[in-house]
Amino acid sequence: MTHSDNKTTQTNAHAVILLAAGLSQRLGTPKQLLQQQGLPLITQMVQTAWASAPQHVIVVVPKALPDVARAAKCADIPSECLHIVTNDSSHLGMAHSLQLGIESVRTHAATCQRVLIMGVDQIHIDSAHLCALLGSASELAVSRYWADEYQTTRVLGLPVVVSGALLSVWSSQLAGDQGLRHLIRADNQDKAVIDNDDLMLDIDTPEQLAKASTAGWIDVR
Repeated sequence: MTHSDNKTTQTNAHAVILLAAGLSQRLGTPKQLLQQQGLPLITQMVQTAWASAPQHVIVVVPKALPDVARAAKCADIPSECLHIVTNDSSHLGMAHSLQLGIESVRTHAATCQRVLIMGVDQIHIDSAHLCALLGSASELAVSRYWADEYQTTRVLGLPVVVSGALLSVWSSQLAGDQGLRHLIRADNQDKAVIDNDDLMLDIDTPEQLAKASTAGWIDVR
């Protein structure tokens, strides 16, 4: 079955918001442009998002890093389905990027009943996990993984699948870098939890990048 055929059989069509507007200040180099299997990480993530058979993929990128937008457009996706949103205020945090993504959903994907929200640096994310989230009938489906390598606490985080109705409620409550995390972890929601400890590793620091390179998860620079 082709991607197009799969979309036509969906009864609960979704859009994707890929949050990729960070400036990687702790890392010291744009994480979106790190190479994985010979491709920029942002290209890989757009392709992974597309593999979940969405109607539209919305990618929020930093205005200060135009190479990120160019790399996102390199993914093999029809132009009418890929929407690049430029964030000229990346310093305002992830919540602002999500607001921009929500506005784009309203413009380009208003008929989609659910939205898959992803980050750009969970390098072990795959389409199987995204399909598990999308397979939930709950208003919110969230990922759960270890908070750190010591494996003492599991946390809820991205990627998530959220209903259009709940996303509209969230839109008025987003603020700063912690807004999205707080909303994902709130107790007063119909929520499904999908475990995947491979998602623990992201790339925010030089030490994390070195670990990923040594393990072969990111191409050696």
